[in-house]
Amino acid sequence: MADVARPPIDKACGEGLMPESIHALRDLWRRVESEQSFNFRGVRFVEGRTSVAANFPAQVDRRPAHVPASLLVDRASELGVSLLWGTRVTASPKMVC
Repeated sequence: MADVARPPIDKACGEGLMPESIHALRDLWRRVESEQSFNFRGVRFVEGRTSVAANFPAQVDRRPAHVPASLLVDRASELGVSLLWGTRVTASPKMVC
């Protein structure tokens, strides 16, 4: 796995995990501790003077992005995945069959 970024990676688009994601993390033998998270009830997007908001029908887990990412990185390392941080990928390698 190659990524030009270096951990901890903080991405706004990854800050909220839906309940299915929490179950997937558990399947990877990772548990997100309650002190690493808090719940939220909806989302709001703002662009200039315009905004749109929506509430979730039930409480959904929200976690800072670096917490689940670090759990996945730890698990990938345990499984022997090569992690190439700070590595820009500009082209796909040729496939050899």
